[in-house]
Amino acid sequence: MGTVEYEEVSEKKTSKLGYLLLTIMVIFIIIAGQTVFRDLRRIPERPDRPTFCVHIVTDANLKDIMHLPAFNVTEIDKKFGLDKKIDKIKPALEEIVDLNVKINDINNQIYLKEEQLKNIRETYGLSLLETIAEEEKALIDKPDIRDSIISLRSDIVSLNQQVRAYGRQRDVKISNIETELVLLRQLYDEAYVYYQDKHDGYELKVFILLILFVLPLFLVSIYLYLKFKRINSPYTIILTAVLTAVSILFIQVVLLALFKVLPAEWLERIFEVFRHVPFLRFIVYYGSVILIIVIFGGIVFYIQKKVFSAKSIVMRRLKNNKCPGCSLELNGMYNICPMCGYKLKEKCSGSISVATSHKSSEVCF
Repeated sequence: MGTVEYEEVSEKKTSKLGYLLLTIMVIFIIIAGQTVFRDLRRIPERPDRPTFCVHIVTDANLKDIMHLPAFNVTEIDKKFGLDKKIDKIKPALEEIVDLNVKINDINNQIYLKEEQLKNIRETYGLSLLETIAEEEKALIDKPDIRDSIISLRSDIVSLNQQVRAYGRQRDVKISNIETELVLLRQLYDEAYVYYQDKHDGYELKVFILLILFVLPLFLVSIYLYLKFKRINSPYTIILTAVLTAVSILFIQVVLLALFKVLPAEWLERIFEVFRHVPFLRFIVYYGSVILIIVIFGGIVFYIQKKVFSAKSIVMRRLKNNKCPGCSLELNGMYNICPMCGYKLKEKCSGSISVATSHKSSEVCF
């Protein structure tokens, strides 16, 4: 009879290709989960926020506005009458913006003329030195230079007068709509509080939908993982990958919900305290470093302890037909290792002798 060839099953839970495919599966589940999350967010009706342009106009210095933002009116704006207030002051805002543009253009012209005047003054100063030195030929025509200086000064004065005139017109228009701007901001604040209440309700609905989606998957994954783990199934590695991906999705939903529930002011105050108190900052920094070392070091220690424990080493060597004491290659006929004397087999304490026609053998219960 020929020898039967077989491959010894290793202790690895799967092959390298298996780990690669499982990693791809985890990534795919997470990406697919993000797509489902986006679809679930579209189910509840998302409230429209008040037009942000009102916030820009009421908070900004109207003397600096160079263009008017587009007022995209929403249903909340109509509900609180923001659209009517905007239509009322919009013509005045457009005139203010137009005056600001004119003032800016004139100021640019003034800057250019002042630069020209500066350059000519430097040239005129050089021509005076030439005259003092009694050069036979003046390199620069002094009367033309004087006329240019006078003309530029006159232009600058005229342009400054225009700037002041446009500035007075703009200030009058700003003064005329100041009361309307205050009322507009009050209406905007009321509309924003209403929007926040509606948005909180929307976020609660979204959270419920996300939890209803991911929590059953999370619980089923845990149940199946523990079930396969209990029976030491070779398919446990697959459930491990699924549980990992679903756990990431579950943690994502919970952390985002906590982030939205916790007031932002609290987080800002906490950060401010840590920023201004060096002692606390050092505690957090070095404490986090120590915590990371303990966590990851503990994980590695646990793995090493499980993999390289005395029992694990003995089981691996026996499985590979090696002596647990010295790793000598053995066969099933040895009761004691011929190299180191390690006792490979022991008599079962619960054995009884069973007589047969040819020999007696021991049977363990």
